Amino acid sequence: MSQASLGILYNLDLESIFNVRNRNADLLIHGLNEINGIRLPYQNSESGNCPLFVPILVGNERRDELRNFLIGKQIYCPVHWPVSGSHILRNETEQIYRDELSLVCDQRYSENEMYQIIDEIRNFFNN
Repeated sequence: MSQASLGILYNLDLESIFNVRNRNADLLIHGLNEINGIRLPYQNSESGNCPLFVPILVGNERRDELRNFLIGKQIYCPVHWPVSGSHILRNETEQIYRDELSLVCDQRYSENEMYQIIDEIRNFFNN
């Protein structure tokens, strides 16, 4: 590691990063909990974790439609587990691969941006 990179690493405020990520994750989880059409595998950010994203499961084969809708609103949500031709999956596992969408909640984003994500997902399912 270069001296410049090492200097950046030593000057990171890890506690702040941890707190922002957990706050953002909790905002998303609680804001999305009542929306029909999605399921949340987690009902709160787990103690001791430092989440990068909040996974949601989008039913009725609408994950890609929601993802494209959010991209149109300049909200990028990655799919972390695309299925390849070499996968051999059980039905339950295949459903996760097909339905999962990751909502980024890292420290670069503010509470207002978390509320925007919630509002746009709510708009998607209400229209």
